[in-house]
Amino acid sequence: MASSSLRSSNRSDGSLSKCYCGASTAILKSWTRGNPGRRFEACKYYDPITKSRGCKYFKWCDHIQTDWQKNLINELLMEKKILKNELGKYGRDLEYFVNDRGELLVEIEDLKASDYVKCKNNAGVWKCSSMAYWVIIVLLIFVIFKLGA
Repeated sequence: MASSSLRSSNRSDGSLSKCYCGASTAILKSWTRGNPGRRFEACKYYDPITKSRGCKYFKWCDHIQTDWQKNLINELLMEKKILKNELGKYGRDLEYFVNDRGELLVEIEDLKASDYVKCKNNAGVWKCSSMAYWVIIVLLIFVIFKLGA
């Protein structure tokens, strides 16, 4: 059982619950497929990584879940995992496009500055050599192709 939270448990009278070794107990959450999200009380020396439970004190805090509750929680956890993976993929794609955009902007500035492509602004109208038009068209096709892929 893996846990997601650790806190001391209190009885209804305000006193701390104690485990077999006399230490205060901790409230943890199970994330197994059989008991997803179900809270339990255990020795505070419980180690979710090694699964050792200190003095082995264990007690469920929640009622037994019905099958539909277990199935629903497990489906939601799976959906969360899928969405998290998709979000990571979209983040990597965005980073890739941002890098490509930066490289293209640098390339455009280099082309504007070079003698290979001559563009002049006469009264608000850009006049470029025919080669400049071809370079711009090729760059636009490249960008459209990348965004569509």
